[in-house]
Amino acid sequence: MDITLWVALITTSLGTFLMRAVPLLWMQHHLARQSQDNKNGRVPMLLSILGPLTVGAMLGVSLVPKTISSTSLLATFLGTGLTLFVWYRTKSLAWSVVSGVSIYGVTKMITNTAL
Repeated sequence: MDITLWVALITTSLGTFLMRAVPLLWMQHHLARQSQDNKNGRVPMLLSILGPLTVGAMLGVSLVPKTISSTSLLATFLGTGLTLFVWYRTKSLAWSVVSGVSIYGVTKMITNTAL
């Protein structure tokens, strides 16, 4: 393997680890400091809104195709629509994501082979 692949893999792994470890360690330190001061342990406002903000950012990035074309827009529209429909019917995150990603992939395959 090329060294750039290893650098990218290690950088991605380290970044993923730090995104999870830093808030955890900060929260443990924050709660320990509050317990020493005999204060009631509360989650700071930043951590309570960080999860929904991250999901919103990922949703926004996922809804905008990399290249704007009729194929990408159709696949995105069908994938989003089916995801919402399956979630509404089943209330299952797993099934809604699987169905949305599947219809997106099938749509891209069909439209790319038809063109």
